[in-house]
Amino acid sequence: MEITKKIAIIFLTFQLVFLFSSRITTSASDISIKAPSAVLMESSTGKILFEKNSHEKRACGALTKIMSLLLISEAIDNNKISMDDTITVGDCVSSVTGAHVWLRPGEQITVKDLVKSIAIASANDATLAIAHSLAGSEENFVSQMQKKAEEIGMKDTVFKNCNGIEQEGHLSSANDIAIVSQNLLKHPEICDLTSIWMDTIREGKTQIVNSNVLVKNKEYGITGIKSGTTKEAGSCVSATANRDNLSLVCVVLGGQTGKDRFEDALKVFDFGFNNYKTIDAEPPSEGFPLVKVIGGMKSTVEVEMDPNQNIVVEAGQTKQIVSEVVLPESLEAPVEIGQKVGEITYQESNHKDLAKFPIFISEKIEKLSFGSSLSSLFESLIKM
Repeated sequence: MEITKKIAIIFLTFQLVFLFSSRITTSASDISIKAPSAVLMESSTGKILFEKNSHEKRACGALTKIMSLLLISEAIDNNKISMDDTITVGDCVSSVTGAHVWLRPGEQITVKDLVKSIAIASANDATLAIAHSLAGSEENFVSQMQKKAEEIGMKDTVFKNCNGIEQEGHLSSANDIAIVSQNLLKHPEICDLTSIWMDTIREGKTQIVNSNVLVKNKEYGITGIKSGTTKEAGSCVSATANRDNLSLVCVVLGGQTGKDRFEDALKVFDFGFNNYKTIDAEPPSEGFPLVKVIGGMKSTVEVEMDPNQNIVVEAGQTKQIVSEVVLPESLEAPVEIGQKVGEITYQESNHKDLAKFPIFISEKIEKLSFGSSLSSLFESLIKM
């Protein structure tokens, strides 16, 4: 087993050296990839920068586990489980095929070791074990996966299992895998694990190796997330990368070989980083106007936008960017903090839309009543 691991590591390392030494810089006019389906998304905005048959429904293999990791991340955030919890492995792992970390029914193992096994080693048995622990059965967990897919806008996806083992009707698309990858990026604790090249579980007794060789080279900016290969899906990868404040997600499905999928991903990343950049979305220089409030304790209310918004523009963009604010003339009291009331649209000077963001109420204003008026009058008298 140790010899097999060493051979695998040598092979993957050779692939990596070849890939990065043969990197090709591309432009918008000449980008060409071998894979039948791919997409490039800017992760902070969800803007699609490149696509090839991105909504084609295809088998996606181990990229299924990105959704499993997302549900696990949310369970951790909601305190349903913690990384330090210990799980007793069920009989469900007895017949698992494909990538695994040799889990045994009855074995005690931490959630962190299971998550590492999924994120790094793409272990089918670890995915199944934690799915049973969280949902009681794989069927229940898959129902949660499907529900989450619908919530986040994955319209091309039908999940049949939690780990991507080939099963009729288990399909997704490059676009949908990009969406779930974008959502997983909101959980850095898990995403950090997907960027690890080699690690151990079981207190150092079992070594695990990442098949996504792209993560080996941090200088290129690769930060994760997942690769996978099955006969039906071909060689697939959903990779993330950051450079110069630009965060990209590249999904490649159906590659003929592992080397092909990684070469395609690098070409698409080069296109994105060479041709796009992000800039901060600023509010209007004069600020947002006050909105009139009818029947409220105050006659006007302040509004705001989320300050952490980005606009994706072409690199070398010299055209002036203008913004247009749409707000109602008035609102009926009461109004609540965070209530969406309008939007701001950013456009190039040629009126091409670049981005659109919501505008929210920034203060609570209660409805005017005799009691509230009396209370306000009393407070005013006290301050005098």
